[in-house]
Amino acid sequence: MEPLKQFLAQAKSADLRDKEMFAFVVREGLTLTGMSVRDAGELFRTAPGTVSRWENGHTAPALVARYAVRDLLVNRVTRIASALDQRVSIARENISSGFHGLDSFQRTRSALVVA
Repeated sequence: MEPLKQFLAQAKSADLRDKEMFAFVVREGLTLTGMSVRDAGELFRTAPGTVSRWENGHTAPALVARYAVRDLLVNRVTRIASALDQRVSIARENISSGFHGLDSFQRTRSALVVA
């Protein structure tokens, strides 16, 4: 959970005029969301090779596009963090109430898979 929060704090305050900072946001965002460069290319409507060059710091899109890419990644990571927070709360409830069997475990597991 901590890497997600750290990424969100860094990405939201990142100076994306710096190409290396943009590369960091792309690289970490893809890692934390589990997206491949191909998935990201579809999301950002660009070629996977372009995303790869962004990720490696070789190129970067126009500044306005950098902020759009960052915002999409921040949104995805925020959704993952929220889902994990919710799952942790469910798990804590189950533990404190004596964990009511396999059915409760399967609901928690299914919710994690959906996120």
